[in-house]
Amino acid sequence: MNLSKYSDLFKRILSSLATVLFLWVALMLLLVGFLTAIEYKPEASVQLETSGSTTAKIKLNEEIDLVSWNIGYGALSDNADYYRDGGKGIRTSTNERLNENLNTMNTWIREQDPDLLLLQDVDASSDRSYRVDERVIFDSLADHVSSFALDYVCLYVPYPFPPLGTVQSGSMTISKFAVDSATRVALPNTYKWPVRVITDKRCLLVDRLPIEGSDKELVVVNLHLEKYDEGDMKAAQTEALRALMEEETAKGNYVIAGGDFSQIFSNMGDLYPVKEEMWKPGVLDVTSFSSEFSFHMDSEVPSTRSLDQNYAEADKDDFQYYLTDGFIVSSNVEVTKLENADLGFVSSNHNPVMMTVVLK
Repeated sequence: MNLSKYSDLFKRILSSLATVLFLWVALMLLLVGFLTAIEYKPEASVQLETSGSTTAKIKLNEEIDLVSWNIGYGALSDNADYYRDGGKGIRTSTNERLNENLNTMNTWIREQDPDLLLLQDVDASSDRSYRVDERVIFDSLADHVSSFALDYVCLYVPYPFPPLGTVQSGSMTISKFAVDSATRVALPNTYKWPVRVITDKRCLLVDRLPIEGSDKELVVVNLHLEKYDEGDMKAAQTEALRALMEEETAKGNYVIAGGDFSQIFSNMGDLYPVKEEMWKPGVLDVTSFSSEFSFHMDSEVPSTRSLDQNYAEADKDDFQYYLTDGFIVSSNVEVTKLENADLGFVSSNHNPVMMTVVLK
């Protein structure tokens, strides 16, 4: 046996592997450097453009119907699981199923015909949703005003495998009533570099609606708080929400905040005990807010489900459900109806929350 020959071959293989590793590391460093240079860094408060128009105005003592829905960017339907929740899915939908989900959700929304629609996880141009501009699908009604605030912008998310790629997503509010202004209010972000560069930049989408015959405003806050932190970021974001809501109520305004809190309100109890090894939502302590506010979640129907496995083929009786979606309203807003629509998580991993209120 010619050991020298095999030794030389082994050295050449090691050298080639070292070269490949060096090039891969260099490429990753260049990519991270480039993404850092172009990182999405919005100001603390950004005035947004609105689209559409209407002359209708909010009126006191008349019912207003709202719907809040995390649509899971159209791709987290009942056939999906997701790697960050213990599943395996990354790009979780085919193009055909994505469009089916979006059209099904939009049809349901049109049937409900809410006065105010608060959507979360709406993709504007993301690889995970085949670059479909989902805003166009939902913002197709006449005599409405819509606003959109980005909360996840990254040119290329390089992990896991296959990579997520480009993500451009946010929250969207659609109103039948006139809107004076829409503002993106940044929320605290405690992720460190380089993770911060390729993750969400959560925000509040704040719309101000004039009220007929009043010098006060209806302030509508559309939100999606951080899900995958250890809890400190959610707490900081909740505190920022509390401060904004209390500032507005001190002015005498009417305030409604709705969306995906990634938390259960503490006044709801332990409705859906979390199994070991499953993602666990935070608990929003309602006593941290003043008595000016009331907290509303529907205890009868879960608002979201775990993404650790495909739901369509799972045992529904032994599945992990959660209650993380709801509303907080100021004391001058009377809630006359609250209900999670039980849609079976067919088109999204969240159920929509329907609420009817009267401004007193």
